[in-house]
Amino acid sequence: MKINVSLEGVKELNAMTKEAAFILSRNITNAMSNTMRVVGQTATTKYMIPSARMKRETLKHLESRIYGLPTNPTKLTWRSGRLANSLVRFSTQGENAFSEDGGIRIDKMNGNIIGVLYTKVPYAKIHELGIGIKPRPFLSPTLKDASVKQGAMNLFRKAILDTIEELK
Repeated sequence: MKINVSLEGVKELNAMTKEAAFILSRNITNAMSNTMRVVGQTATTKYMIPSARMKRETLKHLESRIYGLPTNPTKLTWRSGRLANSLVRFSTQGENAFSEDGGIRIDKMNGNIIGVLYTKVPYAKIHELGIGIKPRPFLSPTLKDASVKQGAMNLFRKAILDTIEELK
């Protein structure tokens, strides 16, 4: 006995599967990039303190007095704004965003999409880890922040729902 089965539309199904994977990857990549932006914004606004003088005066007027400003024992206080800006002000180029002092990099490896928020400001590590000084972390508490976690979940949930909607 012999049974022959023929399926029609397999090529179309393969094409649709590839399109769905492409759209989902694009949307998840965008969600990852936006999540890194949320991390940078939260780190600089919730776990750093802009000095009152930074709000009122320009850097040019501050330069001579910048090192005399009081510090906070638990949170990093802005001086020039260089570290904060390295985490939030970027020029976007494709999936990545960068500035002279930092940026966002999206890596795709082995089917994983990895978001990296980085700073090249040399004193960032000193303050985050407390190398030779009392630590005043700004990134590690941000990553533990419930609102950041919820915001990231919302971004990824939206990416999936947008993909489903786009495939209809």
